[in-house]
Amino acid sequence: MNSNDSLPPLTTLPAGLYRHYKGGWYEVLQTVRCSETLQGMTIYRALYGDNGTEQYALWVRPTAMFSECVQVGETAVPRFVRHDPSTVAMSDLDTARAVVWMLGQRLELAG
Repeated sequence: MNSNDSLPPLTTLPAGLYRHYKGGWYEVLQTVRCSETLQGMTIYRALYGDNGTEQYALWVRPTAMFSECVQVGETAVPRFVRHDPSTVAMSDLDTARAVVWMLGQRLELAG
């Protein structure tokens, strides 16, 4: 394809703090397009784990899958839910670490 006019629309997600339905915190960085399928892909970072390889690891998932609902028992729930870091209750250590990371990143960018 030679022109952006011929690309299918790209559904994007806002960058920010998201919580997985199982409880883990993630930072969405950007929505990009796969060069092979043109499918929207969400790039995100894990905000949990010990100081090993999983902490702050980058992941990619199709945007449609990132945004979909999953079945938990008899209830459909969003796979990820966006949160404003300034309003998240610091109810546990993993939450506090995730929010501190996000706010620190904002401060670095503000410079």
